[in-house]
Amino acid sequence: MPHSLSPERKQQRTLAWLQTSFVMAALLPLMLFFGVAVVRYHQIYQERQNDTARLSHIVAEHALKLFDTNEVTLSRMVELVKGETDAALRANEEAYHRTLRAMTSELPQVQSTWITGADGSVVLTNRYFPAPRDLNLGDREFFRYHQNGGQGLHITGVLIGKKTREPFFDLTRRRTAADGSFAGTVNVSLRPSYLIDFYQRIASRESALTLSLVRSDGAVIARWPDTAEAGQPVAFKNELLEQMENAVAEGNIKAASGIDGVERIGSFHRLANYPIYAYAGYTYASIRNEWLRDLAVLALFAVPFSIAFGVIGVIVMRQTRRELQTAERLRVESEHRKKMEEALHHSQRLEALRHLTGGVAHDFNNLLMAVELSATLLRHTVPQLAGNVRLEAIERAVASGAKLTRQLLSFSRSQPLMPATIDLGRTLNKVTELCKPVLGSNITLQMKVKPGTPAVRLDPGELELALLNLAINARHAMPDGGQFDIVAAPLRWTARDWVEIRVSDTGHGIAPELRERVFEPFFTTKEPGKGTGLGLSQVYGMCQRAGGTAVIESTVGKGTTVILRLPGFTLGTEEIAVDGILSDRAEPLSVLLVEDNEEIADVSIAALKMLGCDVKHCDGAYAALACLEQEHEHIDLVLSDIVMPGEMDGIELLRFIRGRYPHLSVALMTGYTERLDAAEGLNVPILSKPFSVKALGELLAQTARQKKAPDAGDQAVSMRA
Repeated sequence: MPHSLSPERKQQRTLAWLQTSFVMAALLPLMLFFGVAVVRYHQIYQERQNDTARLSHIVAEHALKLFDTNEVTLSRMVELVKGETDAALRANEEAYHRTLRAMTSELPQVQSTWITGADGSVVLTNRYFPAPRDLNLGDREFFRYHQNGGQGLHITGVLIGKKTREPFFDLTRRRTAADGSFAGTVNVSLRPSYLIDFYQRIASRESALTLSLVRSDGAVIARWPDTAEAGQPVAFKNELLEQMENAVAEGNIKAASGIDGVERIGSFHRLANYPIYAYAGYTYASIRNEWLRDLAVLALFAVPFSIAFGVIGVIVMRQTRRELQTAERLRVESEHRKKMEEALHHSQRLEALRHLTGGVAHDFNNLLMAVELSATLLRHTVPQLAGNVRLEAIERAVASGAKLTRQLLSFSRSQPLMPATIDLGRTLNKVTELCKPVLGSNITLQMKVKPGTPAVRLDPGELELALLNLAINARHAMPDGGQFDIVAAPLRWTARDWVEIRVSDTGHGIAPELRERVFEPFFTTKEPGKGTGLGLSQVYGMCQRAGGTAVIESTVGKGTTVILRLPGFTLGTEEIAVDGILSDRAEPLSVLLVEDNEEIADVSIAALKMLGCDVKHCDGAYAALACLEQEHEHIDLVLSDIVMPGEMDGIELLRFIRGRYPHLSVALMTGYTERLDAAEGLNVPILSKPFSVKALGELLAQTARQKKAPDAGDQAVSMRA
């Protein structure tokens, strides 16, 4: 028994057949449109080619009659003066002048006739009587041709009359003396305008049509449109010149004009017995435009039909699908609902995980802070613990835990930046160790910090990430190994000191056209799937946030150098030793600590007291307000946690204090908060948990300086551990 198709499979086949049918119905007009477009293009092209062939024959026939007629006139002139000397001709000049005028009176194409002597001087002309004795044509091309032994008819290019300043071209023959020697020339000068007027009449309705008469060496005798200056050769050699040089009698060409550079298709035809070519051509742009106009008309029919078939197909497909899938609708909707619920649950789980991660990191920060401050207190209160291995292990564990919480907060998208003043000599040594496994064993790494290099102030984690990103880029640029260098040096860029960190590799480099885009987010030169395009943008963003900039130098095949330029800082003024804080102040500080966590409060109070402060503690914002109501005149600094139970958190407390007690200094501390951006916008010092006694000492020193110089303003600096 043959296997029967399931209803679902039958529906799929029916829908597939309908879809294919309507797609073909929609595409058929377009396919016909493109087919007709191709045929029409070749048709228009061939029609214009045939037109140029026909017109070139017309131009050739017209020119042939013109030359034949005037060659007869030229022969009559030769017979007229045959055997006569120049002196004899001049002696009877008036009679000869009348004869020449009679010969050409019925020939509108003739501008003038000339007879010259062996020295090039004018002997006779129908244009002037008496002939101008000061006019000499010995320098003309036709004269030199016959003087050097040239026989037969010679046709010049377009010349400008020395006396009339009119354009003309000549048909000339050699004048021979009785002894057979050269006696001069006999010339019939023709007007190019006679030919141009004829061409204009032919092309009056065809602006894209060009008609011309060209000598075989490329000299233009007449042309419409009349864009060539008289007597000027063509600008460059093209296919027509090559055909004429090879003495090809007729043919079709497609080439850019040697006169105006416009591309044309055309035909040429050589005049029988003359070194002259007739040419007719249409601009290729006119053929293309005519084709596009025809396509536009075709599109008015084809495209609507295609769209109509497509729309009908969509409507029918939708209706058919609804009818065929009626029985399946509940199942599809059920599956869809199930998938949506799963996606929602996944999103909720991810969001809950972020909140959980942030909360865990916050609580962990509190624990680390208690351990951090307790270890510091032990070190200062129990001198014999100095250099204790266990205590140092505790401090290293706290540092590792702080790094872990930063990664957790980064995952939960709540990680604040923590700028600090960094000694590059120590920091880059640590980063170098992190870069080695990233680069691999076939890449040599060198790091150098030149003497006198100032410290920089930025987030150490950002600097570490930036150099790791550059190391990853270098590894991709040097798959076969190479050199990776990190060099930090002082830079005198402006009035202040700067630091320049040059990170170089010997990889394949970056092309010049891509160099300006490499710092753009999501732009990458790596293959798909091998880069996010965020590495260099992170480097650039870090430099900008630190008040500096980043530039890139690269040579293809030689390598790339990324230059980080950062403002320099002095460790002696930026990092204040804990033991010397109170010595810089004129009086001890009174601090109101607002912290709901008892353990944090205990160690913070102990640390503040160790730093010489008088401390009052409140476990919430409202308790702090009550304390301030009584003690605000005796308090120098309010140090408050941001996240606290109750309706008022640390930010709201800060705003209240600024409104009620503007003379009070306020600082905030946090390990995690969704309102961190709002806190940073208030221009207030922020201690990031877990903070050290050193960071707390810096905050107290800043408050002491502001108390000494209240006119300096509220210079809030973000104090991050």
